[in-house]
Amino acid sequence: MKYEAIGTQTALQTGGLPPGSEFPIGETINTYICTDAAGNTAGCSFKVTVVEFSNSITSLICNDLVFIALGPDCQIVLNADQVLEGGAYGCYLDYPVELDKVPPYGNGPWVPGVLSAADLGKTYRVRVTDPVSGNKCYGDIKVQDNMPPNLDCTPVTLPGNYPTDPTFSQTTSAFVRFGVQDLPRTVVDFQTREFE
Repeated sequence: MKYEAIGTQTALQTGGLPPGSEFPIGETINTYICTDAAGNTAGCSFKVTVVEFSNSITSLICNDLVFIALGPDCQIVLNADQVLEGGAYGCYLDYPVELDKVPPYGNGPWVPGVLSAADLGKTYRVRVTDPVSGNKCYGDIKVQDNMPPNLDCTPVTLPGNYPTDPTFSQTTSAFVRFGVQDLPRTVVDFQTREFE
């Protein structure tokens, strides 16, 4: 049981969902009982009704081509909202989104719509299925990475004693090691580069 302060009294929740909960689709009744200092009790309840989308359509329209940018962890789970156009559809989380990653695209096998760094630069066939009617629509997605890498720009102290006179010039070589996370595919971690 959950107690909740209401004014100077404390209410005991005897039914329903605790504060902060996400209400499911349908009806939920929350019930409380409050007791005053003299021992008198009173109860109340309220009903929360969550209605899924009303008048949703069962025909689907997929975008022809959608560019999908991976997030900072280089992964994403596709949502029907990213592929469908038009509407009014039901709850997007109820629509299965699947990918065909094997050319020629569109013949399957169909796998869940999960993308990672291994998919960067690739184009796949995508399909979305209406959970009620079973209708499907098809499109294509191209996977890209739009986030710049996080650079670790730690200061580097070079050996030697260099004069500060602006007329002095000297060429030197230094090896600097870069420790970088989330680099693009074409750059390798902990590269050694020579600068002159």
